[in-house]
Amino acid sequence: MTGHSIGIDLSINGAHDCTVLDATGQLVQRFTFDSSSAGLQKLEQCVRATDPSYGAPVVIMEPTGLAWFLPCLCLRAEHPEVKVVRIKTSKVAALRRYLKQDAKSDRLDSLTLAKMPLVDPEKLYAIDLPPAAVQGLDRMTRQLIESLTGRKNRLQALVGGYLPGLMAVAGKPWEPVFRAMLTVSLNPFTSRVRAPQCYEKLCRASVHARRRG
Repeated sequence: MTGHSIGIDLSINGAHDCTVLDATGQLVQRFTFDSSSAGLQKLEQCVRATDPSYGAPVVIMEPTGLAWFLPCLCLRAEHPEVKVVRIKTSKVAALRRYLKQDAKSDRLDSLTLAKMPLVDPEKLYAIDLPPAAVQGLDRMTRQLIESLTGRKNRLQALVGGYLPGLMAVAGKPWEPVFRAMLTVSLNPFTSRVRAPQCYEKLCRASVHARRRG
């Protein structure tokens, strides 16, 4: 059974507009609140006042910056049974056009959001708040990817700058041929053992090039 539907049109700097519909789509309440302690308590009281016989309510928000974060934390802490979902802005605009309400207003958008579970529930996506340890791992993964990408770009720029014709022979960067070339031909440790004279000549040329630059 579908519970109440609560659409929240988030504002980055001002008050958030909220529209509450019952399980049949009838208007129950409209109000505004902000992200202060008193404002979040107002939202929590609204959720508490919904009829539980229809099931847990669904809260729908657009991903507006980080404005969703505090309301979502409050609802998860006080009402873990509530389903908090998000929707793409393009879907809200499409439904607004369908309802022949082209002019944007906070009240219209919160009402449109509240209608989404009744109109197009497949386009709603649950907001996931992973544990702190998982968030830390995700942050470290992104940092590692950024570091590797930066090193690849610098290495590719060095090869293209000092040996521009070699890039045409090696093919696309970081494909197997390019990786093999870096490992065998341009590995300084391998080159020093296999061709020490060429290695020293290359080092001297690199020093002179840096001085000229």
